[in-house]
Amino acid sequence: MRLTLENRLVFIETGTDGVDLSRPVVVLIHGAGMTHSAWDKQSAALAADGWAVIAPDLPGHGQSEGPPLTSVSDLSDWLLGVFDALGLYRAVVSGHSLGGLIALEFARHHCVRSAGLALIGTAAALPVHLDLLKAADHDLPRAATMISRWGYTAQADPTLVEARKSQWATTAPGLLHTDLMVCDGYGEGAAAAARIPCPALVVHGEQDRMVSLRGALMLVEILPHGHALLVTNAGHMVMDERPDAVLEALHRLRPFAA
Repeated sequence: MRLTLENRLVFIETGTDGVDLSRPVVVLIHGAGMTHSAWDKQSAALAADGWAVIAPDLPGHGQSEGPPLTSVSDLSDWLLGVFDALGLYRAVVSGHSLGGLIALEFARHHCVRSAGLALIGTAAALPVHLDLLKAADHDLPRAATMISRWGYTAQADPTLVEARKSQWATTAPGLLHTDLMVCDGYGEGAAAAARIPCPALVVHGEQDRMVSLRGALMLVEILPHGHALLVTNAGHMVMDERPDAVLEALHRLRPFAA
């Protein structure tokens, strides 16, 4: 599915042929250096189970036009534009890593449009290791290797890991570094979380080496209606390693989307 927002093309994966907004709606926001394909193991399954699925490529990512945006606030405003362009009033919003920060900021300012949140591999703050920032700026293959090593468990499917590694290594110049700088520079997560009235699930891979368990649990404590879902046999890339757990989290929020 494609739409035009501020004279730029936005690509949206719906998991099926079109989207029926009379169904419960879930918006899936990918993380740094990724595209809608981060949700490949969820999109079709959710659509088949009766959800309307909206999984956009962020600006400058995948098939969406425009330069990558440089702040979580700008990305939240962009997401509001997607809602408005679709005529979508209310949805469950699910975000992974950077996408989780976008979901937090969006729900902070547009709580009536956020039926529930699934925050995956997310904490109130996502500082990025300096070595990764440097690699993303000057050596994409090295950055991709670092993310794949830190993002997956040793038991992860090596074919899948290599595919993701290739995706990070071949991003447009500057895109991955911009995304990581956005994560590193966001300091409003705790303030945003404290103001969110909707139910929120914080989904955390127990072997996540990019976001600490302590950070995830602190986010749960800040959210007025936060709950934790700790996922065994998964690292940061929970959607890939334990797609069933992500689907479970989203199904828990479905009653609030109706």
